[in-house]
Amino acid sequence: MEHHGSCLCGKVTFTVTCDLPALNACHCTACRKQSGHYEVSVDVARTALTVSGEENVKWYQSSQKVRRGF
Repeated sequence: MEHHGSCLCGKVTFTVTCDLPALNACHCTACRKQSGHYEVSVDVARTALTVSGEENVKWYQSSQKVRRGF
């Protein structure tokens, strides 16, 4: 199964080529600052993810285990 998405302007697109697992929902301070509200995400293997336009993504390391892109 394939899932497709993009940022609002369309400069970054992605395809996920696996079934999506259960959602993760978070409302911690970091996620609220990142998204403006609570955040919902899924964890997928890097091998199942293709990103186009990644040069338009800015990353920062928000903890030892997590980096956030915007």
